[in-house]
This record gives sequence, structure tokens and C-alpha cells, in this order.
Amino acid sequence: MNSELLSLFNKGSKFLGVQYPILGGAMTWLSERNLVSAISNAGGFGVLACGAMNGDQLENEIRAKSRIKLGLLL
Repeated sequence: MNSELLSLFNKGSKFLGVQYPILGGAMTWLSERNLVSAISNAGGFGVLACGAMNGDQLENEIRAKSRIKLGLLL
């Protein structure tokens, strides 16, 4: 890996607070808490697709995985 690419990877990792600067894109009905958790636990940054959720569902999804860093796509 060249130094410029490595520099970008390091900046992305630092910005997201993760080991690998990889976002798991939010895909409605696919990016639920188990997929988001797996991505985050593997060192990436999982994104929960929650635009189709009501407030109670969203709260339950977040509470179920409260120990991981995750993004929300509203």
C-alpha cells in the first residue's frame, strides 16, 4: 500500500474511531442490528437503516447493540 493511501486509511480510521475505515452501508431491511453489529465487531463502522422504523423500534435496535459504534440512516 502506498503512503498516500495509508495516510487516507489512517485518517478515516481515526475519524470513525474504528480499526478499519470501512462503512457498512445502510440497506433498508438488510442492515439490521445483527449485520451492523457484525461489521462493527470486525473493526468496521456499521450503519443501521432505520428510515422505516418507528421510534420504539429504533430505540430497541439501538439498546440491543448499545456497546458498539454505529451510524444511523434516517
